Amino acid sequence: VADQLAAILVKAKGRLRYVTASAMVKCCKAYGVTKLLEVLPKRYGYEKRDVVLYIEREILDLGKVALAPLRKLLTPRGLMTSSWIARTIAVRVLGAAGEAKDLPAIQTLVGDFTTLRGWGERGTVGTEARGAVKKLKSRLPGSG
Repeated sequence: VADQLAAILVKAKGRLRYVTASAMVKCCKAYGVTKLLEVLPKRYGYEKRDVVLYIEREILDLGKVALAPLRKLLTPRGLMTSSWIARTIAVRVLGAAGEAKDLPAIQTLVGDFTTLRGWGERGTVGTEARGAVKKLKSRLPGSG
C-alpha cells in the first residue's frame, strides 16, 4: 500500500499531497514513515502548519516505532540521499519525541543552511535543528 500511496504522493499537489502523506503514515506505520521520507518531493514548497498537522502529528502518534526511520535518515548515508523536507521533519519529530542519544545527529544539521521552501517564515533546516536541540534538551531528565 505504501508504494501505491507513494506513486500518488509524488504527483499530488496541495492538500492531496498532505492527505496522502498522512495516509502513508497511518496505514503503513514505520515503513510508511520510511517510504514517505524517501519520496517527499523536494521541488515543492511545504507549509509548516500542514507539515505539522498532516505529517509530524501522525508520525508522533505512532510512538517509539516511528523513531528508527528518522534516526536512519540522520545517519551520514541517510543525509546524503535525503531531501530538505525529510531532514526537517526528522529533526523536528526527534526534537519532540527523541532521546538523548539523538542529540548528536540533530546537532549535525544545525549548520544546514538549506532554505525551507513555502514554510511561511524565513528559516533553514539549521534553524529547525537548533529548535529541535533546544526542545529535546528541555525534555531530558535533569534539564531543569
